[in-house]
Amino acid sequence: MEALDDFYWSEYAAHHPNYFTTSDLGPIGVGLPDDYIDTEVQSADDVMTAVRNTEQAWRIDVLEAFQDYFEQTKAARDLDLVPASVKQTAMVETNGEVLWPLAHAVEALDALARAGLVVLGLDVRKYDEDGRFIEVAWSAYDGEDPMKAREHGLTALSRVDIPGDWVLVTWA
Repeated sequence: MEALDDFYWSEYAAHHPNYFTTSDLGPIGVGLPDDYIDTEVQSADDVMTAVRNTEQAWRIDVLEAFQDYFEQTKAARDLDLVPASVKQTAMVETNGEVLWPLAHAVEALDALARAGLVVLGLDVRKYDEDGRFIEVAWSAYDGEDPMKAREHGLTALSRVDIPGDWVLVTWA
């Protein structure tokens, strides 16, 4: 992901923004057409090769498609690093966000920290009977140490006034 970001910004800086013409791939947020990228992608090198081999005017679109894919699938990859019991209690949304029931959030923070992941934020959600929710930002950590991030999150979860029963966890 970092290599994609670096390449994206170097391409952007190397060319006047008007150089990147609007492509016919579709509006922002719409996936690339099937078979647009016709090479098999199994590694970071494959991604960079596919991007570099893309016609210049569409290169940003392809970069964004890969970035979107990696962001949306990050949770699934990271959850493979935690015990099955923690993974099974998680709710992964289609946009890649991951929530745990409040009763399992402490176990989730422990497992993420042991996996070397830094919990950056906790939001608390309260769902109604129609599936709508209210979300409250509950904790934010700005460091790089997984265990300190865990402690920060555990402190936030120890408060008695938690206004929901699901915890959205953001990590890096």
